[in-house]
Amino acid sequence: MCKRSEAHADPLLSVFLERYHLNLLAVPRRDADVGDLYIDAGGRTAAAGRLASFLARPFALPEVTRGEPMAAVSGSLSNSVKAEAGFGLLEGFLAALGANFPFGEAKARWAAHGVQALRFKLLDARRDSVDVGRLGVALIDNALAANHPLLDDEQRYFVVSAVCRSPSVSVAFEDATGHAVELGTELAGFGSAEAGVAIASARNAEVTFTGAQPLAFGVELYEVVARGERIRLKLPDAALNIRAAGAPAARPQPAFVGGDDADLFVRIQGGN
Repeated sequence: MCKRSEAHADPLLSVFLERYHLNLLAVPRRDADVGDLYIDAGGRTAAAGRLASFLARPFALPEVTRGEPMAAVSGSLSNSVKAEAGFGLLEGFLAALGANFPFGEAKARWAAHGVQALRFKLLDARRDSVDVGRLGVALIDNALAANHPLLDDEQRYFVVSAVCRSPSVSVAFEDATGHAVELGTELAGFGSAEAGVAIASARNAEVTFTGAQPLAFGVELYEVVARGERIRLKLPDAALNIRAAGAPAARPQPAFVGGDDADLFVRIQGGN
């Protein structure tokens, strides 16, 4: 859709990137969780399993705080996304929700109705997270398993320290001039129990799609670095900004897979 470095002007994406430091998932996932290990190899990122499965010694993940409301996310509407890209994002989200209505038919009908662009809003967004300091303490005296067949010196490893989820996506459909498109009867029949997703239309021309369970749309990652028999959670290369004198310093920032010039959305292989 765009590079991460180009996304900061978007009100919704800037919340994701600047406030929560999220790696946005190209395809939302049902099973993403705090404590997962992602392997990045040559631009391909895979969900390999739980971090504990790749350590040399027993490891217990610290307590995870679940269900923290993300008010800033739930109230932010994205900038306009051209129809082709917007339909692709919506289709991926609906497919992950388990929707089984004919999206191709719906897309054709909406386009014929004048839809040229889409805006997105995630509703009831919530965050599961672990305290990174406690995670670091739990990793003291541990190391990556030296002979693990999935570990390689050429790869990079990232542990999931937070997962952000939403059960609903709200979409505003627009015409070529940026005016709202009221779909009305064009939504009829697409939302039902059999379709696996509920559809509701609001007065402001926004349409909300809701599934049976929340989906992970973004993850906070820390890079896991092996240094001999020691393991480290990598801090950012750039210096941290310090607040005014007497105020606590900003906490170390999570990592982005690929950096600012990488694609905004990360494609995670494996799992659901």
